[in-house]
Amino acid sequence: MAYAEGSELVVVGSGSLGLAFSALLALAGFPVTLLARQQSGTELLQKRVIRLEGALEVEVACGDGPASPKRVAVVSDAGRLPSAEGVVFTTKAHHLPAVANAVGERYRRGGALPSWVLGLQNGLGKESVLGQAFGPGPVVGATTLFSAERRAPGEVLVTGIGTTYLAAAQDASADPADPQARFLAASLPCEIVDDLGALVWTKLANAVGVFGVSALTRLPSIEVHRRLPLALAYQALLQEVGRVAFAEGVAIADFPGMSLRTYLDLGPERAAALMGERVAGVEPKFTGNSSMVQDLERERSTEVEEVFGRFVERARHHEVSVPLAEFVYLILSGLEQGSSTQSLEQEKGTSHP
Repeated sequence: MAYAEGSELVVVGSGSLGLAFSALLALAGFPVTLLARQQSGTELLQKRVIRLEGALEVEVACGDGPASPKRVAVVSDAGRLPSAEGVVFTTKAHHLPAVANAVGERYRRGGALPSWVLGLQNGLGKESVLGQAFGPGPVVGATTLFSAERRAPGEVLVTGIGTTYLAAAQDASADPADPQARFLAASLPCEIVDDLGALVWTKLANAVGVFGVSALTRLPSIEVHRRLPLALAYQALLQEVGRVAFAEGVAIADFPGMSLRTYLDLGPERAAALMGERVAGVEPKFTGNSSMVQDLERERSTEVEEVFGRFVERARHHEVSVPLAEFVYLILSGLEQGSSTQSLEQEKGTSHP
């Protein structure tokens, strides 16, 4: 199958990551089309601007019609997506299979796949999902430490300009240097790493630790590292992920912004102390909530299955004990079911006392 040429980029998902990446790529001069859900797309078309605040102060126009440099095109129908050089999926992990299939079908019918496709979701398995939708050729392994919170339609609080990591091609996959060049041009820190397995499991370990502690306490993510008891809880979850990763034949590694190998090697007390030192001087404006806390507070579905469910499944497969992660998984699953029930009752106009 032929591959598309040109510099057109597509970002899928209008949450905090999708809005931020769209705005920054457009500001760098790339034509960007944002695929949003119907309600979000309508709100963006009415607002006509994407505004980033906090660690970044950026404002970019958005609207209907073809994308152009410094203006994001907004569509809500995958069939209206233009031919594209690259596609960045920023949706939640539990939404990825359906939306990847819809976007993949649009390009398969169009006869030209994007040159590269990547997903920035948490959890395990997103490369497989994208490979099923697009074939393995264009898929680039990826993850990001960029952190942000959507405050209102078109408005995002950026709490951390973390690095986006791309995995070097293991076979016939797309060249990660292509998306890296686009991200760097948009002032998005980006690095290519050799080991996709280490990248995926290191990010998973950080997600299990941060989500596990922040979602149960409802505290900003930075407090997980700042308060000694919470840092010790994070470290305990990290150790469980490290044991399962070892059983998978993967070593947790150190990446800029994710010193997880160091934390494991130091042991709980010294690692917790180092975490506290590293966040001691962080300004309050960079202390947003984790994405899972944001979802729980807004009574939205979370990535609990993709992060904790799949991790616990792998642990059981290898017969590795992970009691803390299993406990967090049960609690978060219960919270999500309660939120879903409450939301459904509100839609029906009923509620329990």
